[in-house]
Amino acid sequence: MKLKKLAAGIGLGLTLACGGAQAALLAFEDNNIDFLLNADGTAKTSGSFAVGDILVSIFTIEGYTIDGVNAIPAGMELTGVAAVRLTGGSGTLLDPWTFAATTQGLNTWSDTDVIAGGANGGATIAMFLNSTADFDLDLSFATSPGANCTSLADCVTKATTGTLVQVDGFVGDADEFWQSQALIIGGGNVGTVSGTSGDIAVAQFQAAQTTLYNKDGIVTYRSIATGAECPTGTIAADGCVAGPVLTGPALGGAGLNSGIRADGAFARSDFDLSKRTVPEPASLALLGLGLGAMGIARRRKVAA
Repeated sequence: MKLKKLAAGIGLGLTLACGGAQAALLAFEDNNIDFLLNADGTAKTSGSFAVGDILVSIFTIEGYTIDGVNAIPAGMELTGVAAVRLTGGSGTLLDPWTFAATTQGLNTWSDTDVIAGGANGGATIAMFLNSTADFDLDLSFATSPGANCTSLADCVTKATTGTLVQVDGFVGDADEFWQSQALIIGGGNVGTVSGTSGDIAVAQFQAAQTTLYNKDGIVTYRSIATGAECPTGTIAADGCVAGPVLTGPALGGAGLNSGIRADGAFARSDFDLSKRTVPEPASLALLGLGLGAMGIARRRKVAA
């Protein structure tokens, strides 16, 4: 009888491990500095936004939790870079703007073509976990000069050093998007944005993307409208994405230091991002094997 109960328990454990794993909610909250570049990659420090312009965000993740529990180890920081190209708009940011990744997304910056998937070209966001002993990237703007990286290249280096945690972008799902809506008059002028206080929102943006790489766990499909998990996911227009959903304000860039401003730094932003994951199959298999081994050991002991 004891053996039957044990075998039933092991069977249940294997079922839970291999087919009924619980999804975990990953939540991120960040601080960004945003650069604006011309289509050729040179810094854009005046004039209005135009189709073809490239937006680059350097960010630090101030809060990263898994099911509400802090997931950033002591002495480490989570940082990253995002790059998108402007593909539409009125030139004033009073109408919705849509951004889409191209081969000049993350692939443009130093060696990030490796982490962006090379020829894939669809990557827009990458995050890295690194030691604060190597770099302690500060973009909080609590103290002058507002960022402790001195140029776009320096900011990218500090933000992309360490262990790659995830890469997000576009892979052809009709539900993926990256959009922004202006909140104030003149928001489409670079000078207006860069001279506006960092306490004032100049735009609100939203995005839904696919996770191209995730270090811990498989990302599940979620409904854009409700946030609930989708029973199945496709790349058709089903209202579901297998990746992060993010939203946040774009803020004025007054107070950015002159070094990064010369490289096109013109604004700040602050987004909240969330996605759901389930454990990798390999982890589940190991758990199942462990449970099986426990059962074998138990049976041997009882038989003896």
